[in-house]
Amino acid sequence: MSEHHDNGAKISSKIILSSWKSELKWRNKFISDSIHFCHSSGVFPSPDRAFEDQKKKTNILLEFKPQKGESKRGIMTGLGQCIGYLNKAHASVFVAPAYIDDFDMGKFLTDTFKKFIFKKLPIALFTFDSFDGENFKNFKLRCNIHDGLYGRSNIIYKSNKPYWAWWRDWSLDACYKLLKSANKITDKDNRSDKIWDEFFFKYFAPPETLNTLEPIPSTIIGLDGNKMIAFKDKKKRLKDQFEKQELTLDDALNLLKKEYSKDEVENLYRNYKKNNSIFLDHNNLWDEKKFVTPLGKKFLSRVENFDEKIDKLKDEFAQIILVQGKHHEFIEEIKEITLSLKKIENDKDYVESLEVELDKRGHIAKNPNRSQGKAPKRKFLQAEKQIWGNLGLIYNASLAKEKRSTRYLFKDEGYKFNFKKINNLVKEFYANYGYESDITLKNSELIN
Repeated sequence: MSEHHDNGAKISSKIILSSWKSELKWRNKFISDSIHFCHSSGVFPSPDRAFEDQKKKTNILLEFKPQKGESKRGIMTGLGQCIGYLNKAHASVFVAPAYIDDFDMGKFLTDTFKKFIFKKLPIALFTFDSFDGENFKNFKLRCNIHDGLYGRSNIIYKSNKPYWAWWRDWSLDACYKLLKSANKITDKDNRSDKIWDEFFFKYFAPPETLNTLEPIPSTIIGLDGNKMIAFKDKKKRLKDQFEKQELTLDDALNLLKKEYSKDEVENLYRNYKKNNSIFLDHNNLWDEKKFVTPLGKKFLSRVENFDEKIDKLKDEFAQIILVQGKHHEFIEEIKEITLSLKKIENDKDYVESLEVELDKRGHIAKNPNRSQGKAPKRKFLQAEKQIWGNLGLIYNASLAKEKRSTRYLFKDEGYKFNFKKINNLVKEFYANYGYESDITLKNSELIN
């Protein structure tokens, strides 16, 4: 992977999406005005971008091939990838250079599409004459998807999360140690359970924490920089009941056991497992079978050199989150939208303005079928601000002695990001991880 390739995939997909959203000329029956970006899976075959359309109930995957450093054979490999994407999506899009050296690749591909793909496979072809890292020359649609192919696929429509990596209230050190546990477990059978047991009972709740009501620190460093304490709140309540002689010690320990028992349908053991694998999925650090990817292995090999040095661990994770998790792209979007706003007085209205514009662009989607449970709905950007703050990517308004309605809002300026640090971390990612992040997960699957 290179920064040039990533920029090409990002900008070309935005050009296509913008046209799909605002006009009919590039649309086909698979696309409506509800089309939007979604998370791009790292599972083989792994696309460069992903779209979904809630009205049409379609998933569309995009493959981008740069002109710089690419061969005619590489372009044909890209076409093969688009065919492979139809195993898990309703349609795909191929974006390729019109020329490779003196060869007219655009004409060759167009002829190939007309003979073998149009009316047969739901793949669209776009080409461009050149790309300077920011702008395309002569970006155009060469072959659209035939409308008659709509509805023929047996792929089940799946609604995905936003295009940037999802994160929720979990220690980065815990994510590292969960990935480390996955790398240790070699079994294929019951793999998910074995990995979680390795992590939970070795790092989060080791044996010495299980048979006592005392708050014993785990081996995991939390977001606050302190060691996490397994069952902290539960132990406190049980200890209070024991001291009030409402429970015997045996009764209290038996109730504590329910929190880590595999026989319980819902407890801390099971709830943590459900909620804390997605982060590793979305950053492509392991595959769908929880085998560590080449990117994940490189990350582990680098991190083990400074195990327990949490600031270095944060910077290492930040590199991957920003590029592989597309948070750098998302932060740039927030900056761009912020500059267009005339007045920024409070966090609530500011976040709403960001959300409305992102939805208008098709860069997020509001799910009309989202269940309305009793739990309060998490506010838009609440989790992202927490992880950005923890990684030192966003400035704290309170430290700047600003009048503020929230921790990160600067009046009339919105959120202010540490772009010097962000840009350095992005450069470090391509220097440290560029090759590993471009290795397809097919290689990982063959090894496993």
